Amino acid sequence: MNTISREHPVARKPHRCNMCYRRIEPGERYLKSFNVDSGEGWTWKECEHCDAMLGLLWHQLLEPLDYGEGYDSDTMGEFEPSTIGEARLKVYWRHGWRRRDGTLRPVPEPPVKPVAA
Repeated sequence: MNTISREHPVARKPHRCNMCYRRIEPGERYLKSFNVDSGEGWTWKECEHCDAMLGLLWHQLLEPLDYGEGYDSDTMGEFEPSTIGEARLKVYWRHGWRRRDGTLRPVPEPPVKPVAA
């Protein structure tokens, strides 16, 4: 698989995240990439939440795989969390990053490490 372009535009209309399937609302930033494999091309869209999650879990999710094959929602669905933090991310992903009241959760951030004095 070859990635031809990769950008982070702001949505002007609703889109669907290819990782968690939630609706990306107008005004929300998202990852948009154009990929080609075996002569076929496609556009991949990913919400900021899933993009951040993949950054946090890259080594656990994708290093064991041949990244040349790419990833999809099954990659996260088959992921076995090894920490509470990873388990929370998987639950949030399954719920489309929404709380019970329907509000959107904040974009995941790496844990803050204490600064040595």
